[in-house]
Amino acid sequence: MPPPNRPGPVPPGQPGRPPISQPTPIPPPFRPGPPSGGVPLPPPGAAPLPPPQIGEPVPFRPGAVGPPQLPYGPRFAQPAFTPYGGYQAKKSNGGVIAAVAIVAVMAVMGGLLMVITIANGKSKHVADVGYSSYSSYPTTTSTDYSTTTTSSDTSTTATDSRDSTGTRGTSAGSTRETSASRAPSGPQPHHKLADNPLWLDSEVGLPNQPCNLSRWANNPDAAAAFFDSARPCLDSVWQQVMNYTKLPFRVPAVKYPSGKNWSSPCGDASNGSVAAFYCSQNETLYMPYEGLQVSQYGNRPGVYLAVFAHEYAHHIQALSGISEAYWDARYEAGTDSAAGLEMSRRNELSAQCLSGTFLGSTVGRGGSVDQAMYRDAWQTQDRGDHNGGPRDHGSDAHAVSWWQHGAQKNRMFQCNTWAAKPADVS
Repeated sequence: MPPPNRPGPVPPGQPGRPPISQPTPIPPPFRPGPPSGGVPLPPPGAAPLPPPQIGEPVPFRPGAVGPPQLPYGPRFAQPAFTPYGGYQAKKSNGGVIAAVAIVAVMAVMGGLLMVITIANGKSKHVADVGYSSYSSYPTTTSTDYSTTTTSSDTSTTATDSRDSTGTRGTSAGSTRETSASRAPSGPQPHHKLADNPLWLDSEVGLPNQPCNLSRWANNPDAAAAFFDSARPCLDSVWQQVMNYTKLPFRVPAVKYPSGKNWSSPCGDASNGSVAAFYCSQNETLYMPYEGLQVSQYGNRPGVYLAVFAHEYAHHIQALSGISEAYWDARYEAGTDSAAGLEMSRRNELSAQCLSGTFLGSTVGRGGSVDQAMYRDAWQTQDRGDHNGGPRDHGSDAHAVSWWQHGAQKNRMFQCNTWAAKPADVS
């Protein structure tokens, strides 16, 4: 507990435990389970002491059961490199050389002509000389944060807006401001990974709160109502954590694309291949019914709640500054290099862990999340890199173990995959 003169943390509540009963489910076709030999829990992240435990967890080793071969996160056409925050190309020296040459010529032509030319050139100056801006890339902004330009004569101010459907968008306008007016106010993201403020207090976890959910049914309208009822639960617990850690918080939008082919600011989906994903450009969770594999999972709402909590965790990563730090580091390492793919796995496995903290914190608290729902989520987390393609989400074994780790520990620092050994995020 913090000293008396410090604001009390979010009551972390008690961690979840493995499901009380472990009936052996009947595996649907082509649903591979984790490797044999059980799934070890990963070690805790860098922290002074592990959080308190409430009794001994009941041993649980999932059998040959698992979800269809679709991982969380976007698996659809994207730009060659889609960084969080829109990574900007390195500066080009061409514009600078040209400007110097012009100034030299103007100096020869005379001081007055030079002054006039400079004045005219300045009126046509573009923000961030030598950089390219990719508006199709995900971006992040605080409501009252201004992004200054290299030349210090203009700034771009982003503002959030919602339309009648609840969709968040951003609009930008160029204004001239003083240096004082460009200073950010309120909590700001910290572009850090292992030492992000989200992880630094070993006693911070999600509060134990009931979550009353709309009844799940296997149709698009009922699924949308279910997720709409889940979002306020996640909003409430995460806002408390973000406020305590002095990080910004904004409620994300949720969209429910219909059909198997649709578009988002972060890319296009085709053939219903996207289970769910988060787009940081418009701070929106996309939950397409066609991609939820309801035909495989059936009437098991715990499965879908865990997916939703995973994507919400990506929103928290974005708000905290972790996502931007991650994309910058991955770009420098090489997007598809071994080091870059390891960073992607750390990012995804951390979201897995944070998804587990939500289910573990709310199960059995008087709301809709009962043992059956929790058990369904517990048993279906092997959504790793078992279907070919890049090794960017982590093994099935680690996807399972990090989720269960979060559910049983319910402490933020326990989900700090950025401080874990490479072997624990393979």
